[in-house]
Amino acid sequence: MLSRSVLAALAALPFLSVPAHAQAELAGQVDLLEMHVGKGDDHFLFDSTFTLSGERHGVALKLEGGSDVGAHIDEVTAQMLYRYSPSGNTNILLGARNDFRSGSDLSHATLGVEVQLTSAISGEHYLWLSEDGDITGAAMVVGTLSLGEELWLEPRVAVGWSARAIPAEDVGAGIGELELSARLRRQIGPLFNVYGGIIDERLVGDTRDIARTQGDNGHVTRAVIGLGLNF
Repeated sequence: MLSRSVLAALAALPFLSVPAHAQAELAGQVDLLEMHVGKGDDHFLFDSTFTLSGERHGVALKLEGGSDVGAHIDEVTAQMLYRYSPSGNTNILLGARNDFRSGSDLSHATLGVEVQLTSAISGEHYLWLSEDGDITGAAMVVGTLSLGEELWLEPRVAVGWSARAIPAEDVGAGIGELELSARLRRQIGPLFNVYGGIIDERLVGDTRDIARTQGDNGHVTRAVIGLGLNF
């Protein structure tokens, strides 16, 4: 079992790893702040990243969360990560994640890779080892297709997986989640963008079978409306 003392040490790693003499740049991005509207309960979601980084080394704080019932938050995932950039197109991230939720929180060690595949396509994959010894992961590919000076189309494909079944989390072994979405964004001034689109979320494999035993078909398609922020 991964002890909380190890997780605490991983969380402190970013602050010990950034060279004191490096010139650091602070940046923040609220990539997603959106409502999913359609069949069933509306869904609120946010995804944000704050970085302090130099040429090769840096730290990142990632915050994301949301709710399946209206515009309030019932779960937040926080990750504190050391970020190393071996090249201008690749980031390697190491640190800790904590899920703040109703009931008991859950901590993980994190290993991630972010890659700019082309000027218009980026990808990432994160691997998590929980305090209970469970290994899970998530991968995503994002496109950025310019339709004008202040307008762009952003398709996304994301998958989530687990190395083994996790009954306490209603998760089966293998690929369990698949998400396809497209957002049309328009820049409003130097800091904000607004967008609309569509998202299709479905459970697959053993995770879908678990959901179906609980009366959930594990598939929903909704409209998306939201805004983004960069500073």
